[in-house]
Formats: sequence, structure tokens, C-alpha cells
Amino acid sequence: MMPEGMPIDLPTLALEGDPFVPAGGQGLVMSRAYHTQVEVLRSMWTQAVLRERWLQLRREARFTIVHITPACVLATLCDGLHTVGIEACFHEDEGLAHLQLRFRPQEPVTTTLLIASGFVDLWEERLYLLADML
Repeated sequence: MMPEGMPIDLPTLALEGDPFVPAGGQGLVMSRAYHTQVEVLRSMWTQAVLRERWLQLRREARFTIVHITPACVLATLCDGLHTVGIEACFHEDEGLAHLQLRFRPQEPVTTTLLIASGFVDLWEERLYLLADML
């Protein structure tokens, strides 16, 4: 049995053409489920003080929320030169808060470059930090 607060879904990668990636673009998809309420999980994304504790960006990086709906947070992550669009979608099912992350690189960044640079591993670490906070 998985301890409470730990993610229970393994990450999945989705490349261009995958039905989970928005049409017309490359991207990566990661999914997680947490033993918490959706409102709590969503606040970890929308409240800057909470987000900074688990996201732990480098000084030059910027996370900017572009749009918030009850089910999703759209944001951009910029390291000063390169930008990746992030869509964090939330839903609750059988007492679990589900998170689906979609990362869409913006030119000149490609999905291949994201994978090669360790982007997925970095987000794995961040999602474990998020789980520890929940």
C-alpha cells in the first residue's frame, strides 16, 4: 500500500501526435494522483508562496501564470532564454486528486531537447517535493 501523500501514477511521456498532447504541437505529458483534495493541490500551483516551496526555480527562471480556471492552470516557464508552456489540469476521483501536466516547448526548444537536457528528471524531483508537501 502506498503511503498517503505519495504520487501513485508513474510519469508518461507523450510525443507529437499523441492524443493527450494538444493538436499541432510537440510536448510531454506527466500524470500523478495524490491523496488530497483537488482544491489543496490546485492551491499549490496558484499560490506563489506555496508554489515556490516545491517548484524551487533558479534565480533567473520565471514561472508566469497566464490563465486560471477551476480545472486548469496555464503558465509559462522561462529560464531567461527558452520558454516552455505548462498546462496543469486537476480533477478528483474516488478521493484522489489527479494532476495531468502538459509541457509544450516553444521555439527553438524541442521535445527532444527537453528530454536530453534532463527536464523530465527535474520535474520528477519537483513532483516528489510537491507530494511531500501534501
